[in-house]
Formats: sequence, C-alpha cells, structure tokens
Amino acid sequence: MATPRQIIADQLLDDYTVSKEYAVYPWMYSPTSDLRKPAIAVYRTEVTDHPTAPNQLRHSMAIDAYGKKSMGEGVEDELDDLLDDIMLSLQRIDGVYDITAKRSVFKDSFQGWAITCSADSANVYKSTVLNERP
Repeated sequence: MATPRQIIADQLLDDYTVSKEYAVYPWMYSPTSDLRKPAIAVYRTEVTDHPTAPNQLRHSMAIDAYGKKSMGEGVEDELDDLLDDIMLSLQRIDGVYDITAKRSVFKDSFQGWAITCSADSANVYKSTVLNERP
C-alpha cells in the first residue's frame, strides 16, 4: 500500500517531470548548490491516530518547493507557476486537505514555498495486529 507521501510525490511526478521539468524527490531533499531546475521535496512530518475514525491515521505532510532563480521579477513568476502547479496536483488527490503554503527562503539562499497538508489513510498497523491475533 502506498503511503500518502508516495501518493503525493507520484502525482507530482506524473504531472510535471516531463512537461515542466521539475525535479521531484519523495524524501526530505535539501539542495546544496544552484539548481538546474525547480525542485519539490515531499515528506511526512507527523502521524497520529485519526480523531474521529478509529481505524485510520492522519498524516501531516510537508512539501518544500525550491525555485532555481535567486533574484528579480523572474523569481516571483517562477514561484507563482511552481505554487500553481503544486496546488493543482494536490487538488487531484482524494483525501488531501488543510493545504497551507507559506513563502520561504531555504538555507538563506533558495527562494520557494513551504507547503503543508494533511492526508488520511487506513491504520495498517492496527489491522496487522488484529490479523496476528488468534
């Protein structure tokens, strides 16, 4: 079963790795030098029991979006397009909600967006334990 992290990353990969040429990383990626193309990192920051559905988990997700430009009006245009594309992809996925995007500067030099969202999934741990019991 795919995790919410992988589902979100797969949607971004399907939508944009060819047409927009974004680099999509399904893990906490941190650029170390200039980017050749905008980059998107998708990772999970928290997992909790769902507050109203006992057989589900709630996942807090982070999506870091890094632009490749560093100065000028081109930065704003690039970041607007990047955010629009990510928001569109997230809307295509059932069960993703509470989306928040905040403008950010990563590592004092990479302009981008820090995006958070939530997603629910079946509690596979609970069902595994229940199946183990006689």
